[in-house]
Amino acid sequence: MITRETMLFEHWPETLAAALLLVGFFIALIIRSPFMHYLVISIAGLLCGRVLYDKHLRQPIFPFVLIVAGFFLGYMLGAVSASKLMVLVLFLVGLTVSYQAHKRGYVGFFKSAGFIK
Repeated sequence: MITRETMLFEHWPETLAAALLLVGFFIALIIRSPFMHYLVISIAGLLCGRVLYDKHLRQPIFPFVLIVAGFFLGYMLGAVSASKLMVLVLFLVGLTVSYQAHKRGYVGFFKSAGFIK
């Protein structure tokens, strides 16, 4: 039998992905302007690239990919006034740019050594 604690601790990626699906959906519904959709999804792509780069060095990557996909899918479903193709492209560009910037050392982490000089 699956208890509530088991659900939260053992299935946390699925639970968090479902929660972020709803968050992404409602954020996208609140925004009316296509330009703001594009700006928000670009920023979300940049943040997701940072998280994926940070987590791929220390932990299994699949749970975080599932969480990012949940948010992105919810946002795509809620972004009714924006082009779905443009939202996809901007998200992937933001994710790739952020991931590569962290990988090449152009952007550092606050907790990393040498960040504050």
